[in-house]
Amino acid sequence: METKTTVLGKAGVISSCMMVFFTACGTDENLFNSEEPARGPASMLPSGSERVTDGKFKGGNDTLPNVAAAADGSAWNPELPIICDDNCRKACDSYAFENPVNKGMCSDLWGAGGTGTPIVAEEACRRLWVDTVGRFPTSSELDGCTSKPWGDVVKERIDSPEFVRLNRRAWADRLKYDTESVSVERIYDMDQIVAAAYQGRIPYDEFGTLISAHPVLTRRNATAGDRAEALFWTLLGRPPFGEERADVGRLYTLWDNNYYDHPQLGMRLPDAYIRYNCVDQDGNVDKATSGECTSVTFGYEQLILKPDARSKPDDRDKNSRLMWAGLLTANEWEKLQAPGRLMSQQFPFWENAVNVVLEQYLGYRLATSVPRVGEELVHYAMKYDGDIRAVHYAVLTSFVYRQSAFTGQDAKLRYTYGPVKQIDAEGWVDSMDGMTGHKLSKCDLRLNRPGDFLQSDSPAAHALVEDSEWTVNKDGDVDDAYKDLVRNLGGCPDNSQGGRFKIVSVLTTANQLNYATRLCDPAFEGDTDKRASSDRLLPKGVSAKEVLSTDLISQIYTHQMKQFYGRAPTADELTSAQTNGAECAAGRCSAEDFARPVCFALLSSSEMLFY
Repeated sequence: METKTTVLGKAGVISSCMMVFFTACGTDENLFNSEEPARGPASMLPSGSERVTDGKFKGGNDTLPNVAAAADGSAWNPELPIICDDNCRKACDSYAFENPVNKGMCSDLWGAGGTGTPIVAEEACRRLWVDTVGRFPTSSELDGCTSKPWGDVVKERIDSPEFVRLNRRAWADRLKYDTESVSVERIYDMDQIVAAAYQGRIPYDEFGTLISAHPVLTRRNATAGDRAEALFWTLLGRPPFGEERADVGRLYTLWDNNYYDHPQLGMRLPDAYIRYNCVDQDGNVDKATSGECTSVTFGYEQLILKPDARSKPDDRDKNSRLMWAGLLTANEWEKLQAPGRLMSQQFPFWENAVNVVLEQYLGYRLATSVPRVGEELVHYAMKYDGDIRAVHYAVLTSFVYRQSAFTGQDAKLRYTYGPVKQIDAEGWVDSMDGMTGHKLSKCDLRLNRPGDFLQSDSPAAHALVEDSEWTVNKDGDVDDAYKDLVRNLGGCPDNSQGGRFKIVSVLTTANQLNYATRLCDPAFEGDTDKRASSDRLLPKGVSAKEVLSTDLISQIYTHQMKQFYGRAPTADELTSAQTNGAECAAGRCSAEDFARPVCFALLSSSEMLFY
């Protein structure tokens, strides 16, 4: 596999002044930007329109093949071991797939005489919107989706800022952004690096390399062994063996945890420091201890930095010298990235990368049961120079992803029917709000403790919160309505210890029912300013006071089904609506009297929670 130079290596040496911010270059207030306070290696990433690839990935328009018959004429039996015979191999060659997932699946599905579960366009679009936008689509978005080739629709979604944001949030969860453990400047910096990877501005191996020496990882973990273990989980998807933990940990012995006083924020922030190990009192490499800074697991690598005037004696150990990580030069950042540079050259690094994407969209790791899928995806990623967007495109355009989840669940093989997943808490609330016209504030994935900054006397700290995605009310406090609701449902994680979770329980169900009740207000007992407008719940031209009729029952029910579910009701659903609406109509109730209970029934259903 080709070894790539990191972006920091391409950038060359930059002056300490550029990396020091306010310490070496003075305390100019202009050096702190509350809208984008990122400080760290992200400042040296490529900017502008430069991309790893042009984003024109192949494989989005494969034709679903005819199922091949077994050579002996026997029927496909998924309960028996699947063997791809000569007839199977010939069939797979004839299909001429360009999509790597389809290629990898052929010998275990179509070529062996098997089949999947066909999907309707509306279901596919609904799934795609949740997975790439973060919410259910509107009716107009569904119309636009179903009228275009699938590969074009997926390309539009991958090029969208919503796709980048969802993956930024996924990495915020994986790295557990927490301003109590890591400097807020470092968190913003890591967020920019993630955005660069999912915008296609840096290859995924460079992304992994940058993570390996970023204070978001090194400061979050207390010891060298802990940092090595975190890196294994992050880049390889597994824990290290005992000897691996100790060996790779030697490349993390230079990192230490401490604090620095931020002159603009007026706060003491946690951050990473460099401890100059494996050097003698003159700052030269100490041959007697140099082995403590040398790893041999993935290739021989010695990581030793020499102290200079930027370092200072450690108050806890007078024989050791420390330096704040904010003073690192580009060359030093690059040297410190040795663990990630070594790991990203390994095939398991790429195997984990594609497995994460498969699990993200399918809900399970397909490559575990069909290893060839993983192999094909890795080669596909290499074909596009490590552009991680290519892997997302391949999975989203594959026939495995585009299968129905409403039929076929009794099949023995998981990959013969579509994924069924629970929507994230933010996606559920955002979908409900968008469908009903209700508006709540948001959480900022980079700033999990906004209250800490509002307690500071510094205007810059207040500006940081005000310029974030948090909403500050007229009293100067954070609007917690959205955060409190979403955290109760497992989203907007605090990350101090636990992270995001998904669960169906009495507590979460009660919270969901309460929110659906508040939005729909079926009993007309809630605040009028907190419930959905009747205009959203009724077809165009229908008055809220219009007397309910049999025809109007169907109109209202069909309108809300399309509004909330993106589909027309089935015959059975319409019959049930007529049966329930008849009693209301007999009592001379109005269109709104019927529309609000229907709203509650639909928004509190499992179809609004699972997709």
